[in-house]
Amino acid sequence: MTEHEGGETERPSLGSYLRSYRRTTDRTLSDLSKASGIGRSYFSQLETGKLNNPGIETLIAAAEVYGIPMNVLMVDVYGLVIEGVEQERALSIGRLVLQLPEAQQQKTISWTHWQLEHPRQ
Repeated sequence: MTEHEGGETERPSLGSYLRSYRRTTDRTLSDLSKASGIGRSYFSQLETGKLNNPGIETLIAAAEVYGIPMNVLMVDVYGLVIEGVEQERALSIGRLVLQLPEAQQQKTISWTHWQLEHPRQ
């Protein structure tokens, strides 16, 4: 993450974050593929940003396969801080969002981002 003059923090893209995390754990795309049963090309597309704006289901799966706690992923990439929420609870929240129709999932995520960018004063 990079901090700008105005105090704003520039967050990494999901893909670059996942790639960096994978490399620090000395894992290859093939390792992820073998561990998950998901094709290597899927992880490559995710890391290179060819899968734009992945849904919450993809985020949950990525967090689990990469071994990143969901709450850490949400803070580092999206700036979403859920105070006092541990890993299991963060996953439960994600799974609840998954039960919504797809269009509602995106609206919920967009609304959450907006709320974070425009805190009540």
